[in-house]
Amino acid sequence: MQLKFLFQQQQLGDLTIPVSNRDPGQSGIKEFRYVDIACVCNKTFAIREAKTISSTEAPSRARKVLQADDVIIATTRPYLRSIAIVPKWLNGEICSTGFCVLRAGSKILPEWIYYWVLSDAFMKQVSPLMRGANYPAVTDSDIRGTKIPLPPLDEQRRIVGRIKECLSRVEEIERLRQESSTAAKSILRSFYHDTYSELLRDNQSFALGEAGAVFGGGTPSKARSEYWQGTIPWISPKEMKRRYISESALFITNEAIEKSSTRLITQPSVLFVVRGMILAHSFPVAVNRVPVTLNQDMKAISPRDGLNVDYLAAMLKGAERQVLSRIEVAGHGTRRLQTEHWISIQIPNLKQDEQEAVLDKVRHIEQLSDTLSELTNSQSINEIRESILRKAFAGEL
Repeated sequence: MQLKFLFQQQQLGDLTIPVSNRDPGQSGIKEFRYVDIACVCNKTFAIREAKTISSTEAPSRARKVLQADDVIIATTRPYLRSIAIVPKWLNGEICSTGFCVLRAGSKILPEWIYYWVLSDAFMKQVSPLMRGANYPAVTDSDIRGTKIPLPPLDEQRRIVGRIKECLSRVEEIERLRQESSTAAKSILRSFYHDTYSELLRDNQSFALGEAGAVFGGGTPSKARSEYWQGTIPWISPKEMKRRYISESALFITNEAIEKSSTRLITQPSVLFVVRGMILAHSFPVAVNRVPVTLNQDMKAISPRDGLNVDYLAAMLKGAERQVLSRIEVAGHGTRRLQTEHWISIQIPNLKQDEQEAVLDKVRHIEQLSDTLSELTNSQSINEIRESILRKAFAGEL
């Protein structure tokens, strides 16, 4: 949507003053780069550190000398959203050549520039100007040539104050949302654990290794690009963030299956991770809804007759604490779950109608958890923040 500004628009370059350069060929000066900008609350950034460089490390190109309250903008994608106000401790130091430095003149506040360049309205002016195939970038001239709405200084101060007030409330909303999401996940995990523990206490059980057919995984040759142009999902631990699996980031062909150690799992099965850093704190479990293959860090169990796949998955989720207590540390700190440790996990042995009764309760709690998660993410924080900035620069805040 095109903004209709109530304020006069001026060219950004006409409102800023030149920034001097310094040859970095002397030792003891500090330089900050893209990686030194830490994200704070999604779209607000802060410079967290700067590296002291020596003349032997410094390329020959001169860098811009910084002053406190300068606004810096990374000019290369994907860092274009890396924007910060220079703190006092970086006064007199330099920045990487990949930044545009905007120094406010007498008619504009540094914070007015800062919040403007954070807005989508500014990005819509800059993004079409990016050039280059491998590392698309904009120039300082591109940025300085953009238009910015400019009210009088007193009005800038008032609106900046309102922006800060509104954004502080947004940050509080985000904190509460994160706490609610964490609480929902914690409640669900506790429910799985309590249900599993009670059923195990009150019923006979069988070992997980006896639950059905077990499948392992493997990785087809990455050197054969034709293996990776198929339609069969190839599941790795990073895909195990959903309750049900029906797609993946990578797909393979039938030929890839025939010429590798991975297997096609045609029936709905319980998928779980047996190796990876995720096992340091979580035991991912999911059920496939379509035929899939796995990588070597995964296992699958296709349940035997009379054993509901969703029930088996719920019991494995309930056994998470027991499973994590059996995790070993392999080379380079990687976690792994040895076969002898997972096949002996006990599963409560219930009749089919009893399994369904348990699943009714499980689905009810899962639905409540999903509803809470949807409520806490009904509108993204970025959308709220952008709405505040849009109103501010349209004179509506």
